[in-house]
Amino acid sequence: MKRIWHDYRKWEDFKNGMYNEVKDELKTNRVSDSIALLKDEYILEIIMREVITNWFYASEQFLTHKASNRQAWLGQAACNYAHKATESETRQAWNQLTTEEMKKANDIADIVIKEWECKHEKRIGNKHV
Repeated sequence: MKRIWHDYRKWEDFKNGMYNEVKDELKTNRVSDSIALLKDEYILEIIMREVITNWFYASEQFLTHKASNRQAWLGQAACNYAHKATESETRQAWNQLTTEEMKKANDIADIVIKEWECKHEKRIGNKHV
């Protein structure tokens, strides 16, 4: 798969504040909401699919970069999409999961990433973007 780059101003996660450092009274709620989402296999899969469907530029930017931690990006994007958690808040939430919960979340991310790759390859075919 060819790596695709987009200007960060197009990234939907950037526009949604995923990389902001927010210091407000809702931070604890966003961390708690992220823990709950990352533990809920059913809802997590739904939200991850919504991310790859609705966030075209960010998904293409990060999921075509196979050397990156695509599972982490998709989990952070899901938490940001669902309740505007920043990537650092999602990392805090991640560190409060059990090893088994982490594995399940990563397994779900792997499934969704594979689905995205199949759709992406069909969409671009042999075109070089």
